[in-house]
Amino acid sequence: MVLNFGEATSFKVALFLQFSGCDIVKLKWGQIPNWLYALHMPDDYENTSIQYALRDGQIRHISEVEHGFACGCVCIECQQPLIARKGAIRQHHFAHTAKTNCNPSPEKLTHRYAKNLIATRLRAIEPAFEVRAAAAEVEAWARHPASTFEAQKAEVESLAFMPDFKPDVLLHKGASKLAVEVYFRHRVPPEKAARIVGRYAHAVDVDLSDLPANASPEEISPALDSLPRWKWLNNHSELFGKLQQQVERCSKLYIPKLKDLEKKKIPTSYSIQLPRQKVQEGQGKVEWAEGWRRQPLEYRRKYAEMTPAEKLAIHCSFLGLTPVELPLNLMQNVRGQSVLGQVHGLYWQTWMFARFGVGVKTFGALDVERAARQTYTELASVRATLQTANGFSETTELFYEFMLQLTAQGLLEQHKGQRAWLHTFSPVAKSRAEVAALLRALPPAIS
Repeated sequence: MVLNFGEATSFKVALFLQFSGCDIVKLKWGQIPNWLYALHMPDDYENTSIQYALRDGQIRHISEVEHGFACGCVCIECQQPLIARKGAIRQHHFAHTAKTNCNPSPEKLTHRYAKNLIATRLRAIEPAFEVRAAAAEVEAWARHPASTFEAQKAEVESLAFMPDFKPDVLLHKGASKLAVEVYFRHRVPPEKAARIVGRYAHAVDVDLSDLPANASPEEISPALDSLPRWKWLNNHSELFGKLQQQVERCSKLYIPKLKDLEKKKIPTSYSIQLPRQKVQEGQGKVEWAEGWRRQPLEYRRKYAEMTPAEKLAIHCSFLGLTPVELPLNLMQNVRGQSVLGQVHGLYWQTWMFARFGVGVKTFGALDVERAARQTYTELASVRATLQTANGFSETTELFYEFMLQLTAQGLLEQHKGQRAWLHTFSPVAKSRAEVAALLRALPPAIS
């Protein structure tokens, strides 16, 4: 009797075939039925801990492949054929098809799968970070929320020894790169961490150390989506530098000098060309705005759903005049206007004055800034969300200076506190009729 199973010959199979009356059998492993292979596989080199294997160059879990030889898998370590054992008694696992000294550790295979999964998903989490700066006894900080790095391609560290250092996973998005280290059983060695810091401006670490050695895809995938597991190893991105500059800028509180305020008694235009079209569009919504004010609160359209022209008409309605009667004071130039992005000065200045410039209630720059955040979603930008120990930011300073200009122009009254950010203001006009008369006494900007 002759048996030829490649390099593997099983005495159990030989005996079975001999008693079956076979004289000469020449088979390859791919031709052996699964039931016959079960006779062949001796228990002394069965490793039930192998849960991951390679198929077509991709790492697969035992749950993701067919039973038996149909799995088409090879060992990640030795590249030799594997069979998928998925019976009803023992734990499902891969097994070598020939006796071997290869005995890959579950930790190494699971770690490899986690890296491959990050590369396949093409995404990682960039944790929130904070920048701090101090100047003139005023501390300032900026917080950037966590975000997802959506990559276009990925590189996974080779299993073989590589002369050139690579992180576990390197994600690419245009010119940006994010190095990812997977902490499963061992933290990043100090020497590797030092090389990461020296080479990559963006590097993160994801902690999977609490997962079992043979963690399944159903355990690893949600763990990678868990924000607390991600930490920065290095963060010197362009955004970090921009935030640092902005924080240093807003930590130095701007207080206009009296001689500068004297110049503001006469307002100057917000732009070279007055917003004539925006004013005319608002004028066309005057009747609509009056009807809106007469409606019960529960039937009114929400402010956030209005067009800019409708909002302008509403502002003017509360001030008791029409958009074409607006003076230059409510569309004037204010230092730092760019912090509000695309919100035109005509819109936010009329909003602020309609909200705070009529009545008897005192208010400060911080009150205006808090109300503006609720009104304008544009204030969610990085520059506009900077915070300082005294509550001032570039946004707050913008409103503060505008209120000082309105004070110099006779439209507000200022009440000085011990510090600039403690100053409060109050309206000169106590009613809608008074503010309408006050504004109509000024020349209209659009004649």
